[in-house]
Amino acid sequence: MHPILKEYDFKTRMLFRVVYVFVRMLHATYRYRVFHPEFRVEASKHHPKGAFAFATWHGNSLAGTIAHAHQPFSPLCSQSKDGTMVAYLCDKLGLKPARGSSSRGGKEARQELLENMQNGYSTAITVDGPKGPPHITKSGIISIAKNSGCKIVPLAGIGENNWRLGSWDKLRIPKPFSKVAIIYAEAIEVPVDAEGEAFVQYQDRVTEALTILEENYKTYFLKWDTGVNMSQFRD
Repeated sequence: MHPILKEYDFKTRMLFRVVYVFVRMLHATYRYRVFHPEFRVEASKHHPKGAFAFATWHGNSLAGTIAHAHQPFSPLCSQSKDGTMVAYLCDKLGLKPARGSSSRGGKEARQELLENMQNGYSTAITVDGPKGPPHITKSGIISIAKNSGCKIVPLAGIGENNWRLGSWDKLRIPKPFSKVAIIYAEAIEVPVDAEGEAFVQYQDRVTEALTILEENYKTYFLKWDTGVNMSQFRD
């Protein structure tokens, strides 16, 4: 039995496994293109171990996560049941989930992320999660960047054709055989002395960057051929 699933009953474990198979089948049909890879490359050079922190909206987390399968990432996953499902998916996709959130296990998860970064893992955080409000950046990613010395790379992973759930985050699930744009924005550096109002301003900068990506993502499907293949970032 997978260790992440051991606390759940048979029915729940089967549900998680079915979701994983469904996600893998979708992943196999998607056509990915990466836009502005230079921002990711630049951010990786800033940290001695090449680590950085992706910031994304919760509603774009599915495509953004599976696009980076089998890369050295340690995504932050909450300790809720939904977070356990995400952690299971991440682990099966070759990622290294860290468990915690702003409400449960946050201190332990932050320490785990910092240790993983020292071992060469970058992280990915849904900055308006785990419960919203949507499109408002919480403090966690700013604290991680400040304490680790890594840069923040705003990320939008969005399909050209999507299903949208009725959840608080209006989660996007790209439909089979969709084009999926993985869009990076210019990296944000948080100084170690950022406190008070200056700290909040960095939250606002992340929100602004992600809002611009959200507003403009459709333009990348009009210039699809200018994107690059995700394979350049895989071992």
